[in-house]
This record gives sequence, C-alpha cells and structure tokens, in this order.
Amino acid sequence: MVRTAVPTNPQHFQPLAGSQFGATHSLRLDRPTTIYGWHQSNCSELRTLFGKHGGELGKTGCVAYLFERKGLFLFPADCDEERITEVALENGGDDVEKDDDGQIQVTCAPEYFDALSEAFDTAGLSAEVSEISQIASTNVDVDGSTAEKVISLLEALDDHDDIQTVSTNVHF
Repeated sequence: MVRTAVPTNPQHFQPLAGSQFGATHSLRLDRPTTIYGWHQSNCSELRTLFGKHGGELGKTGCVAYLFERKGLFLFPADCDEERITEVALENGGDDVEKDDDGQIQVTCAPEYFDALSEAFDTAGLSAEVSEISQIASTNVDVDGSTAEKVISLLEALDDHDDIQTVSTNVHF
C-alpha cells in the first residue's frame, strides 16, 4: 500500500490542484509492505507531523501521477560517460543525463533493472546508487525559507519508523 502526501499550506507550499501560485511541491511516501496494523493512529501521527511542518497529508494516490517507477543508477563525475551511455543503451537504459555536479544518472524501466545492473558490473562500472525508485516527472525549484521547511519535513519523515521511502519533486 502506498501513502502519498502533498504540502498544501499556501504560506509554506503551494497547493497541488487549483493553485493560484503555479508551482507544485509534492512528496510521495511509501511504507514497508511487511508492516501490519497500519491503522488510523498511524495516519493521525503522520497528519500531525505534516501539520507541524506546514504540510497536509493527502489521500492515497493524490500525487501518484507526478512520479514514475524506474530503475536508477548514479555514477560519480569521474566515470566514463561514453562507456556508461554505451552499456546503458545496449541493455535497456532509457536515459543518460549529467547533472550540474557532473554526476551521471541512468534510468531504465523496472523490468530492465537487473539486466542493466549486471551489464554495468560486467563492464566494470560501479554505480554509487543502484535502485528502483519513484522518479518525479517534473521538478520544482525551491530556495530560502521554503527549502528549510521542506528539508525539516523530509528529515522528520526520514526519522519516522513507518516510512520506508520518501520521493519528492522539490529541487533545492
């Protein structure tokens, strides 16, 4: 079961839908599938946590359309980008991008993740991150006090025992 959430307090974050502010800040939360007894008390606890940080817990699936499940590989800037691209494209990789820090990001469909991971290993290319993740389809830039509040919320969610992963479309 996936729990999703979206910060909606206009003083801190812009609303998800019908926004007069234009930008959308969202978070996607996943809890471990092995946890039993996910009751209303857990939801109340998360609502309170979001409220303390200027957000609001949305209904299940309310921001799901903003994220896509993909395989993700991150390589350090000093890796051979040409070789990474070659291996990725030959083994099911969808996209290869270099970020502002020079880090190389490769994405793939989840069904190609294992084959691509093995191909990188065979080629002697070691990724710093190798996982199937929820990737935001669009990103929203934040800075200043909004960034501080989002970071504070993300840290609080990271410390929560019932949250397995947090995905966001916020770019700092």
